[in-house]
Amino acid sequence: MTSERDQLLARLSHVSDEEARRWGIAGFVGQSTTIKKILSSIGRLQGTTTAVLITGESGTGKELVARAVGRLDV
Repeated sequence: MTSERDQLLARLSHVSDEEARRWGIAGFVGQSTTIKKILSSIGRLQGTTTAVLITGESGTGKELVARAVGRLDV
């Protein structure tokens, strides 16, 4: 069974490595439960018009998440 993370990565496969680095998708590193939850949440947003509020302390990757969310439907 394909994990949600794998499904998200498959959806984003059309993005070149350079664009991935530019837009922050490649910035997600790790296999922790938290990272998996974040990637899963991002994946669930694809195809929706839902507004998203991203909160967190400085340096926690909010911009990476915002860029990944913004690029889902491009």
